[in-house]
Amino acid sequence: MSIPIVTKVRVVSKSTKDGNKKDGTPTVFYNLKVADNVTYDSQIVGVSEEIYNAVEEGQDVKLVGKCGGLKDKYWYFNAIAKDK
Repeated sequence: MSIPIVTKVRVVSKSTKDGNKKDGTPTVFYNLKVADNVTYDSQIVGVSEEIYNAVEEGQDVKLVGKCGGLKDKYWYFNAIAKDK
């Protein structure tokens, strides 16, 4: 089971890392270092390639994704929320 999440953050930096999926096939992981606008704590989060290409460093965005897991906790962001 997963829980939907939305978080507003500032993109501090972008990075990619070559790796392998659980089945061993090669892949590229897309990451953003993000900071919240209140405490300025930062965290590196995994995002989809589409989000990675759509955002720029210094940009404020609302990321949409899911979190969950009991033994293996995870979160993943795969969309950008539009401000109304």
